[in-house]
Amino acid sequence: MARVRRLGMEVHRDYGEPGKVLDTLSQHGFSVRMADGDLVQVERPDRCDFIYAWR
Repeated sequence: MARVRRLGMEVHRDYGEPGKVLDTLSQHGFSVRMADGDLVQVERPDRCDFIYAWR
C-alpha cells in the first residue's frame, strides 16, 4: 500500500462490507469518498457503490 497514491473501486455490498474497506484505507493514510451508482456522493457505507481514495 505504501506505493499506492490513488485508487478507485466498485463495491459489491452483497459480497462484503464497505466499512471494513474504508477503515483499512483510512488506517493506511488515505482520504476517502463514496458514491452511489449514479456517482452521487454518499456519506453512509451501506449506500455506496464506489470508493475513491487518495493521499
